[in-house]
Amino acid sequence: MKTAEIKRRYLAHFEANGHAVVPSAPLPAINDPNLLFLGQQTLDPARVWATVYLDDDEAYGIWRRVGVPVERIVRRGKKDNFWSMGIPGPAGPCSELCYDRGPEYGAEGGPEVDEVRPILDRAAELTGKRVPSDQVADRVEQTVTQLRDAEKELEKLRAQLVLGGAAAFAAQARDVRGVAHVGIEAPEGAAGNDVRTLAQEIRGRIDAARPGVVAVAARANGKASLVVAVNSAARSRGLVANDLVKAAFSGRGGDSPDLAQGGGLPESEVLNLLLTVDKTVAEA
Repeated sequence: MKTAEIKRRYLAHFEANGHAVVPSAPLPAINDPNLLFLGQQTLDPARVWATVYLDDDEAYGIWRRVGVPVERIVRRGKKDNFWSMGIPGPAGPCSELCYDRGPEYGAEGGPEVDEVRPILDRAAELTGKRVPSDQVADRVEQTVTQLRDAEKELEKLRAQLVLGGAAAFAAQARDVRGVAHVGIEAPEGAAGNDVRTLAQEIRGRIDAARPGVVAVAARANGKASLVVAVNSAARSRGLVANDLVKAAFSGRGGDSPDLAQGGGLPESEVLNLLLTVDKTVAEA
């Protein structure tokens, strides 16, 4: 059935019940040369700023092509320009337009600009050269790029440190009624994706022919989270990652049979989460 037929039947139903069917009309008046009120309102383009995620060069390039000058395009971190649902699902960098209401509401470009200025001042002290005013925008962009690259490198190093202990953790697996069980707290500073990857790395180092259950708990921002990874031999024993996470979080959390996670409890519950998984494995 075509949409035109659906529309016809819809209108016919209400017409048969005493309603009047009238032609649709656009919001702007037809053949009216005057602008709508909203169309007359304009924003000062010199006070419009754009924000993009740290390494979102595509969005940055779009704003440059639109005409936003480089000094009014600001790169922000996850707090401001990375959208997520808060649970496993769609996520990614985002971009926003902001309007500068004036110096009484804060520094141009926000607090990140205040962080960059001391860096430029310090560079001037070390080199003995002040940055000419007409080069400030380019120098700020260069500095932010260098900081972004350094941050990426630190992230890589941190991830390597976190994952570097996977073999040692797997070697310390305890035998719990024939199940190779690893229950650990993630190294300090491990991010959410690192915890999942660490759990998978440890699971991959356990003999596939032997049932294996890996539980990795983590602390972040005052909250406790848990990732559980199991191999196919463990699932054959009835040990499913979803069920183990739900047991630890009173029915909440989960993801898939072989890899699941939960979070949101106070960080003081980290040990209890691991103990619950340990108990559930022992009783299986």
